[in-house]
Amino acid sequence: MLDMTVGNLWEKLKLVTAEEDSDIPPWLVFTALAVIFFIYWYVGLRQFIFAGAAYGADNSSHLAEITKVAAMMREGRFDAFWFPQSNLGYPLFTGYNALPYLFMGALVALTQAFWQPLHVYNASIILLHASVPLCWYVSARWLRLPRLTSLCFALMPVFMADYTMFGLHAGTTMGMGLYTQLWALPLFPFVIACYYRFLILSTPGSMLITILAHSLLCSIHNLLGFFAGLGGLWFLVLRRTCWPQYLVSQAVIILLFSYWIVGWFDNNAYLAKIALIDHPIYGDGFSQTIKYLVEGNFFDYRRSFPFLTLLFGIGVLVILRTQTRLRLWALCFFLFGLIMLLYAPGDSLLGRAIPFFQEIPFRRYTVIMQLGGALIIAWGASYLLRKTARLLALLLNIKGIGVDLVIIVSFLVFLLSLQHLVLTRKTFRTNDISADFAATAEFLQNKPHARFLAHTRFGTNSHFFRNFLPLLADRSQLTTYARGIRDSLSSYYTTVFDFSPLSYELFNIRYLVSYDRKIPPHLREGFSLWQSFGAIHVYGVTRAYGYFDVVRSNFAVTAFTSRAAVEYLRQHTARFYHHRTLPRLTHTAPDDMPFIAFENGQPQHYLQADAEAIDAEQFNTKVLGKVLHYTATIKEKVGDQSYQAEVELDAPAYLVLKASYHPGWQATINGEPTAVHAIAPNLMAVPLPAGQHEVTYYYQNDLLTRALFLVCAIAWLVLLVPAVRAVRGVRTVRGFL
Repeated sequence: MLDMTVGNLWEKLKLVTAEEDSDIPPWLVFTALAVIFFIYWYVGLRQFIFAGAAYGADNSSHLAEITKVAAMMREGRFDAFWFPQSNLGYPLFTGYNALPYLFMGALVALTQAFWQPLHVYNASIILLHASVPLCWYVSARWLRLPRLTSLCFALMPVFMADYTMFGLHAGTTMGMGLYTQLWALPLFPFVIACYYRFLILSTPGSMLITILAHSLLCSIHNLLGFFAGLGGLWFLVLRRTCWPQYLVSQAVIILLFSYWIVGWFDNNAYLAKIALIDHPIYGDGFSQTIKYLVEGNFFDYRRSFPFLTLLFGIGVLVILRTQTRLRLWALCFFLFGLIMLLYAPGDSLLGRAIPFFQEIPFRRYTVIMQLGGALIIAWGASYLLRKTARLLALLLNIKGIGVDLVIIVSFLVFLLSLQHLVLTRKTFRTNDISADFAATAEFLQNKPHARFLAHTRFGTNSHFFRNFLPLLADRSQLTTYARGIRDSLSSYYTTVFDFSPLSYELFNIRYLVSYDRKIPPHLREGFSLWQSFGAIHVYGVTRAYGYFDVVRSNFAVTAFTSRAAVEYLRQHTARFYHHRTLPRLTHTAPDDMPFIAFENGQPQHYLQADAEAIDAEQFNTKVLGKVLHYTATIKEKVGDQSYQAEVELDAPAYLVLKASYHPGWQATINGEPTAVHAIAPNLMAVPLPAGQHEVTYYYQNDLLTRALFLVCAIAWLVLLVPAVRAVRGVRTVRGFL
């Protein structure tokens, strides 16, 4: 009798642990996704869309650029788009996320007559968040996962909380303001699923679908597009076939994305490496990740019980027990992201070879780990739910576990929905546009003849001051804060600025904006308090510097994007400007002027090419000489991407425009095109003879980039028709639901 009892118990345990194909009905999936969708809109309509500016570090920058793109579109201007990260100053088509700005700019331009841009922007955030679970569910079904596993996977972006605040959890947009990544998040796993069908299952038509989906993701957010490409490469490694088709697909994707690559080559020709910046997000990535993995905080940051980490462990055991290519891929992808954290972005092979890769802080690698981890957690969660239902069925002596599984999943969805309601209320936050902030914006709107400076030392380093304040002030980003060799004085990219009167003059700064902080005298030398709006104080000077200046440029600094050159310019630009001299910035030694080169990180001074180096004192005496003063009369007219000056000179000189140089800038003198030279610290100038002149600087994207963008867009739309037919021809088990 005892043996029979033990035997029965053993048989029941084997039944509990046995593999089975039980699943949940479509109506339960539809209910769960609909509830999540409703919660987003319920909370959004009540407390977010009409409440104020979206909270998050970058959201103010995103909104400012969308509004600027919309303004240009309404004016019929499509040749001067600037990169959305306005504090970097790259043109839009060399940015890593061009498509969201073009689309949202067009939407704002069409609706601005009856809908405020801020409300359109906030509504788009709600819509994107609400669509992510549905898109992830479809992606999981595209991977041929069961409905229960697919639903678990779809819930990962909602409930995952990671310490980097970058990846998949709902706080991504509100915590970091990563708006364009939120655009890419619905598509990211679908591209992975397309590669799975293309390279592992060899589904008919999947190659074309993969090409379109991946190229679209690259245009939305090419960093996530790059990571999705790594995921496709891992499928190829696991399959070890389909090389010809894979290479063809990658070539077509590159062609459909060529408009960005061409622009990047222009950008890369003159920009200093962003990796020169000393920022804490560039260090300690691997050790921090290991630490949080061990502590259970990688998936469950600041959560009292790390239930996702527990499910991750169960999922790993499931993978080791029942290995498939997809399960091995998820585990390898997770480990690959972990290995990537061992290498610094700027110094690695990828950092030197991949466009903008040097910008990627360590935390961005974790999105690879989080996607692989989300799949592993989904397998662990579905396995645990099935076994729980099986155990319940055995204890209640019920044949079959369908009813039990539905009851358990329904109850779990109910509990998660309540948690999601609380989480969403905490997540969707806004920054209030106070009366003091609005009054400051109105004051600055009436002072368009000079830049104002927002800076961390003034308590105004947030994007809310750097980007949203200019937006309310109706000021172009180019005419707000100082722009140096790193193109701005934001908290990330401060490079050439020493808070001296010469620096303020060089960058045409006449106003300093502080918040709840008294600026020390040495930081505001020559400035006095002009106006106070509550805790916001505006300091100013009476002297008008202007966006133009007259200098000489009779020597050059070579290899100016190197670390040594950047540090040298940081130390000596103010001294050069004191002599009314700014050096030409070149990559190689010029033939027609003295120059400063760098050997082993040390400056070497030459009077001409192929000559012996001389010491710095001799160079300064022969080249800089005494302080020169030009008699010049300048009348200027400032626009968004166009600056005009009427100049009268008593001697030949260079006319400097105090805006960051880029190959897209062009100039005319008395209506005739002329070459634009990059001069220190990263401004631009044209040479002028004595006399009266009309000079115009203007920016436009190069013709090749614009033509390629149009061709790529047309090609993508043409390929879309057969791709839609291919999608209709692809059948999943019992459809997506």
